[in-house]
Amino acid sequence: MSIILEHDGTELPLDPDLYWEDENQYSPVAQSVDVGLTGALIVQVDGDAERPGRPITLRPEDDNSAWMIRADLDTLNAWAAIPGAVLTLTLRGVARSVMFRHQDKPAVDARPVVHYSDVQAGDFYLVTLKFMEV
Repeated sequence: MSIILEHDGTELPLDPDLYWEDENQYSPVAQSVDVGLTGALIVQVDGDAERPGRPITLRPEDDNSAWMIRADLDTLNAWAAIPGAVLTLTLRGVARSVMFRHQDKPAVDARPVVHYSDVQAGDFYLVTLKFMEV
């Protein structure tokens, strides 16, 4: 299934082999537990299935999958450099409004598959993308 990232009407298809690393590590439930003066347990719970902030980390499963060309990496870096940019990420047929997760640096992490001294637009990179739903 395709993965598409869109900003201001420009679509960037991403490799469908990118793995949603933290898909099952998120819970929309917030909970705090404390002990009161009498020793009683105090539990506060807040749950909202639509709570914003869900992390979406997309990364290659291994060094042999989900390569991205430098030209696409340059586009991602340009979008990530726009403060407060909200993008649309379509993943598994579901469109989500996302922002880059700059608080969890780097939001775009890339390394070349093969290092060349003269970088070309068609050179391949392994890229990890960190988003959060908004």
